[in-house]
Amino acid sequence: EKYWTQGVSHALFFYTGNEGPIDQFWDNSGFVFEAATHFKALVVFGEHRYYGQSLPFGNQSFDAGKVHYLTMDQAIADYAVLIQFLQSKYKFTRTVVFGGRYAII
Repeated sequence: EKYWTQGVSHALFFYTGNEGPIDQFWDNSGFVFEAATHFKALVVFGEHRYYGQSLPFGNQSFDAGKVHYLTMDQAIADYAVLIQFLQSKYKFTRTVVFGGRYAII
């Protein structure tokens, strides 16, 4: 929200989290923030499920019956749902996706 003003800016910059806690990527993504200042974009970092604080079943997330949700397809679906929610709620007209592995899919 540092660069974005609701109703003024219509750009969403979404960072697809990699396989690790999101704060590691936040701290090393200066370009995203530099671009956000120019476009007055809202920057959102989506954390990959099963990494960092994003444990879908809490302490049981790595149990045999639940770890099968740790897939690339599930991660991309999570990001798609979150982006669609943000676009709908804040009426973004432009969305740019950044990140490592999943941003190019």
